[in-house]
Amino acid sequence: KESLSRNKRPAILVAVVLVFVLLSWGGMTDLNHYLRHYHPQIIATTKNININATVSSSSSPADKGQSIIPKKLDMQCPACRPHFQVALPDGNWTSATKFKRLYFYHARKAGGTNLRNYFEKVAAHHGLEFAVTEYFMAEDPGSYNESDMATLYVTNLREPVSRSISHFKYEGRWDCKQLIDNTSFVPTEENAEKLATWNQHYGHRLSSCRFSKGQPLFMMTQCAVNCYSQWFAGLSCPRWDPPENPGPKSRPIRREVPMTHQYEVAKTKLQRYNFIVITEMLRDPAYVDAVERLFGVPGVGERVVSPWCEVESHYANERVPLVIQNETLTNLTHLNKIDIGLYHEMKDCLDKGEGGYDFPAWDPNRFETNETIRVNYTTFARRPTRGYKKPQREWLKKFRNTQ
Repeated sequence: KESLSRNKRPAILVAVVLVFVLLSWGGMTDLNHYLRHYHPQIIATTKNININATVSSSSSPADKGQSIIPKKLDMQCPACRPHFQVALPDGNWTSATKFKRLYFYHARKAGGTNLRNYFEKVAAHHGLEFAVTEYFMAEDPGSYNESDMATLYVTNLREPVSRSISHFKYEGRWDCKQLIDNTSFVPTEENAEKLATWNQHYGHRLSSCRFSKGQPLFMMTQCAVNCYSQWFAGLSCPRWDPPENPGPKSRPIRREVPMTHQYEVAKTKLQRYNFIVITEMLRDPAYVDAVERLFGVPGVGERVVSPWCEVESHYANERVPLVIQNETLTNLTHLNKIDIGLYHEMKDCLDKGEGGYDFPAWDPNRFETNETIRVNYTTFARRPTRGYKKPQREWLKKFRNTQ
């Protein structure tokens, strides 16, 4: 009987897998059709990614007899185990190539403005090219290969509901342009948008995208729901199918990539970054020390730059305090459940350690310094913003003096 039972197991397993594939096929067919049509680069950069690939325990490729490291071991999240390995397009890693570029994806309203300034200073101090993306889709590690410019990838995450409420108070409650440009505008409860309607992927509205060269251009400036999944996947541009029953009053049918699929793409991409800053952890001096040791430059916790309308929005929210109803908070939490799960998958490994953070120290042997662009961090000055100048207001001067 035991032998018969063992013989049945492979057949049962095959049957279970077959049922799962058949049940999943319809949804995956729609997704793959959308990706092939609108985002062929996503197919190209994710189909071979091995999210379980890990870095070598040795920094010397000679120890392994090769420079490519394709080991299929469980790789801990880069928020807890940052490293100096270069991501390759096929999903593997290498230690044979030196970094020449530092890339920072600026996740909005998650402490990104000052982190952006810090990483620009890090790049300048070590003579690296610096690149940053905000609003648009995050760069996929291994996809940038201009002049073989190996890239160190860094980004930031903050608890999703807190991030969403902060974003609402910053530019979702009142329009930043009104707060800045309209000198006669007075923020009140009556002319404020409501947090209860801050419940869509693009803040108060559904996702929408412009087209560039015949392709949808993902650009998300305001976001209330599952923002990390959208920013890192870049797949929330809708597509429009012809109506089922064409007629004078018929409308195209809106189709969206399911958020669960966007989450999977985002998670795969995040696991390929070299380091993820968890914004809340910057309150911990030991964490700050570990990050500064990792990058060899002090000042990661400093607030030296204000976002575009931060002073104005702070003034408006102090003048008209936001009251959050329990029902609204519960609903916003429920809507962000996918991003909450993603955030905890990235962050919770930090809670398992007992004292200290297992971050490596900056390794100059892994970087190729460009002396022509190198600027010591002690003399680094952020590039001044050019162009538009804010109008001067007496009430803002008074407000700044009370900070």
